[in-house]
Amino acid sequence: MWSRADREQRRRVRRAVRHGLAVDDTPTARLVCQRARAEHRRWENPWETATLCLIIAFQLPNMLRSALDEGAPVFMRVLASALLVVFVPYVLGLAPYRGLRLRRTAAAVELNLPLAEREGTTG
Repeated sequence: MWSRADREQRRRVRRAVRHGLAVDDTPTARLVCQRARAEHRRWENPWETATLCLIIAFQLPNMLRSALDEGAPVFMRVLASALLVVFVPYVLGLAPYRGLRLRRTAAAVELNLPLAEREGTTG
């Protein structure tokens, strides 16, 4: 059904899932429920988030040691600094973002499910 949706309908579906909004027509509501459930299943697994955070946390001391080493080339220090600037905020923001995505996908399903189930299986 997603492959048959036109560009405008896909844009509305992505926006409704991303922001947890209701839509006003049945075919779009069905697509929103389908996409929101799939995204909710992806974000439900806490081990994926925890594993990524642990991997980055274990690599940070190695990057710091490499950057602070006396014989490290300048580009290595710049690279390690850039990675720290990118990864630390990413790791700190990942858990709250996960919670936000779970709440919004659940809201999208809850708001669109009555309309999606209203007219049976016509599409």
